[in-house]
Amino acid sequence: MIKRREFRKTLAFGDGGTLSLPSLAGLAIGLAAQNQVAGFFASDGKSIPDPNQTLFGFRFFEVPAALPEDLGY
Repeated sequence: MIKRREFRKTLAFGDGGTLSLPSLAGLAIGLAAQNQVAGFFASDGKSIPDPNQTLFGFRFFEVPAALPEDLGY
């Protein structure tokens, strides 16, 4: 059984205090997703930028051709 103090230490510092970083591909995909959201907010919701342009030709994201005009109700 884990004592409360040991449990809190494990939560705070992880396993041995090491920090695991994502791979370069994971970083690239994460930054592309953040740029897509930033572009959407910067255009005030009028357009969705294509993040696949910054991923060296790989198609990880699907982008709609046009945004819907209404909610479809």
